[in-house]
Amino acid sequence: MVPLAVKKQTVAILAVITVFSLAILMLSNPSYAQTSIPSWIKHNAKMWSEGQITDSEFIQGIQYLIENKIMVINQSSMQDKGDFKVEYIPVNDSNYIQYEKMIKDSGLFEQYADGLNKIFVLPTDVTITWKECGEVNAFYDRNSKHLIMCYDLVKYFDDTFYYDGESDQELVNKTLGATTFTFIHELGHGLIDVYNLPATGKEEDAVDQLSTIVLLYAGPNGKQAIEAAASWFYISGSKANLEEMPFWDEHSFDTQRFYEIACLTYGKDPQENSFMVDQQILPESRAVKCPAEYEKINRAWTTLLEPYVKEDYR
Repeated sequence: MVPLAVKKQTVAILAVITVFSLAILMLSNPSYAQTSIPSWIKHNAKMWSEGQITDSEFIQGIQYLIENKIMVINQSSMQDKGDFKVEYIPVNDSNYIQYEKMIKDSGLFEQYADGLNKIFVLPTDVTITWKECGEVNAFYDRNSKHLIMCYDLVKYFDDTFYYDGESDQELVNKTLGATTFTFIHELGHGLIDVYNLPATGKEEDAVDQLSTIVLLYAGPNGKQAIEAAASWFYISGSKANLEEMPFWDEHSFDTQRFYEIACLTYGKDPQENSFMVDQQILPESRAVKCPAEYEKINRAWTTLLEPYVKEDYR
């Protein structure tokens, strides 16, 4: 059963969606202009919020409304005018040639672009650009709609995990895993931009959360990428000097980012990830809050992105 507080919140959200949908329906079809919300809908919503009817009973009522087109969920009217594209700008520094070859030969980003194009409606092209940047970085440029991935960053990951004593195969896996996490993080910035999505907290935290949630659904490879990103933040955070930490920066500190990834991972499946508490990777005082935190963040991103998902993937 859903907790009462969650039910009340869901009822409020459903009410907003219903009213907004009915308003759109009225504007597009004048014959509905005098239609009021049936009293039994209000009654069922009130009974559900008070725990007097079951979840399945309430859902059946909502399904009836949708199936009979009494309740119409407004979908985005955005036209699909764009695609995710991939480009590679040749490197000049010979130190980056091996990373350029690794990324190109993997075909990962062509696969990512193809998958994203199948899923999302885009109002404009977004180009994933691989280049030598002259600094360890990755970023999304809102003006040009370019998602910039730097070979300098891949080399940084490679060096970081190499000095941490990884084997050759683990080194490749972790380097690509941390790169994938970073890519989805920057993709989050891109989606917020092209869809003009709202955010009530730090955008950097929000896109870290998106990257983690997406990878949690990506099977063993996704889990491997999450572990790589968490290792990166843990290693980086352990080397931080408190006196030199940029408290003004828009990013959370790396150790905080490590614990946020750990919390969401634990929250998705506490039973499978109980070792995280047993081995004191995640403090129990934080762990008890993680399932609710995971559900809230997962629901938030799903709600924000759902209107822009193509019909075949709804």
